[in-house]
Amino acid sequence: MRILIFTEASSKIGLGHFMRCSALYEEVLSRGIETEIILNADYDLEIFRDQNISLFDWYDINVLKETLTEQDLCIIDSYTASLKIYKYIAKHSSLILSLDDFNRIDYPNGIIVQPSIENEFVNDDGYLQGLDYTILRKEFRLIEQIERKQKVTRALVMLGGTDIRNMITSVVEFLCTNYPYIIFDVVSNTEATLESLYHKSYDNLNIHSDLQASEMKKLMGEADFAISAAGQTLFELIATQTPFIPIKMAENQQNNINLLKNNSIIDDYLIFDESCFFNGLRDQIKKKLDINLLNQEINKLHSKVDGKGSKRIIDHLLAKIR
Repeated sequence: MRILIFTEASSKIGLGHFMRCSALYEEVLSRGIETEIILNADYDLEIFRDQNISLFDWYDINVLKETLTEQDLCIIDSYTASLKIYKYIAKHSSLILSLDDFNRIDYPNGIIVQPSIENEFVNDDGYLQGLDYTILRKEFRLIEQIERKQKVTRALVMLGGTDIRNMITSVVEFLCTNYPYIIFDVVSNTEATLESLYHKSYDNLNIHSDLQASEMKKLMGEADFAISAAGQTLFELIATQTPFIPIKMAENQQNNINLLKNNSIIDDYLIFDESCFFNGLRDQIKKKLDINLLNQEINKLHSKVDGKGSKRIIDHLLAKIR
């Protein structure tokens, strides 16, 4: 038996799909099952060099013909692959599991995992929905409750690994200028963004790129709060009990926001396109500087995500073929 994981990463859509597939890859590998990530990407992901990754255009059926066997179990996590590709993989494999954020297409028969959607198909065994199926990399599981904060001195800024909205530079200028007493750790993998940031002379700015999961976890643990795009990273922030300000960067992040609001994890969020964005960011940071409110948020985040989502998903997948 072999499990193939089809996903993507690019300067336009970011790293979120690939990151959660990386976590599923780790779970499958831990069970001694042969597995491989089939990745369509427009740049080299050197930080994941320890994984079995094949880089090619799996949106091409002619390529799939050389890859698939009818014994394969297939996991697909894509924001762009067509229904035709999904149907081809479903037809020429044993079973498919589709990861989805917003009911993007009418998926073929199989298993549909929607961590960001709740209560739509509660009695349908083909759907796995909600926080129980949140996918975390192994470094972000089983984290003990953290100590209360005494003072805000450090913040983490993560607006998507590829800065798809070209907004990091303007946000960094706003933060470093208005809050000189806070050290800002900024994460980006975009060459143009990094080059722009390296030319800044702020004393309270640290720049990070190409981070391993363990390095990202360390940064989150050191931060008193984070400013983050509302993608997969939010769930790692919850796991590390790092209070955060979520920013909606794309429409497919709305279900993440709805899920967190419905579970009383967040009360509000920002949208970068809005003209009042920086006023809203100022208001949100003011709340984070209130140490009592900050510690209340830390307590609220504890145990919200148990880290067993990958295990539940792979358990369900394997149970279907037994």
